[in-house]
Amino acid sequence: MLTKGDIDWMKSELVPALSQQVKKDISARLDRIVTMLDKQSGNLQSIEKELTLIRASLDTNDTNQSSLEKRVKDLEKHAKLFPLAS
Repeated sequence: MLTKGDIDWMKSELVPALSQQVKKDISARLDRIVTMLDKQSGNLQSIEKELTLIRASLDTNDTNQSSLEKRVKDLEKHAKLFPLAS
């Protein structure tokens, strides 16, 4: 059975240590989430740049129009973007 002294010791020693560990774990998880979001944002930006370049090529009547249209559709599908290629 726990005595009042045991409970007081637990409150003074274990609770602050547990609180610090929880804060540390939450901070580490948030850092991983932010890193993941940054990576996905970079991936999306590179896909959007590629789409812009391909669309510009389509506008100049490039000879590879069908392959470029297929690439645009594939990128839009992968990035879950609204299909703009015709």
